[in-house]
Amino acid sequence: MNRQKKEQLRRKMARQSDGCVTTKTITTTNEIGSLSTTFIPTPFQPFANLMKTVLSEAAPQQEKKMYFNNDLARERLHSRAIDAHREHSDTLRQIYFMNDHDSSMWSVEDAIKAIKDGKFVYRRPDEAKKAKSYYYNGFDIRFRDPDHPEDREGFEKATETLDEHYETVIDHIAISETKDALKKVDSFREHKFH
Repeated sequence: MNRQKKEQLRRKMARQSDGCVTTKTITTTNEIGSLSTTFIPTPFQPFANLMKTVLSEAAPQQEKKMYFNNDLARERLHSRAIDAHREHSDTLRQIYFMNDHDSSMWSVEDAIKAIKDGKFVYRRPDEAKKAKSYYYNGFDIRFRDPDHPEDREGFEKATETLDEHYETVIDHIAISETKDALKKVDSFREHKFH
């Protein structure tokens, strides 16, 4: 925008009913050159008010009790349900051997010992013996006991059941009385999904 048009726009905005015009110019400079951007509020205040009205009418008002954050008891129940879901999920990962050994705190000697003991599986067994298939930093192998292969199908089936129960518990927290929802959360925590 040239200076004359900017000045005309500034005058037009200054004539608004509130008389307040706040512009902000940001200039960025680097070895290639500089770039200036000027932010100017909209001169069409009635349009902005119309948009606020349209948006507020478009959003339907929901019951207050449908939101967890409006009720401390419901927030607490929701938090307990999330924790129980996480615990159940971790238990299922152990039961179906989905987790590899935690090697994050291992030394190089620990990794060599695990390889010598055969406590690993190939990530891509078909490619393991091909020439030029080695990936650096241990991406070729997973440190886990080969005597306990992961049961992905069983894990997914159990996780599906877990998620269905979890969704039911969340629905109860949202729409039931808190005493009834507490019973549902407690039974969810005690339930075994394996």
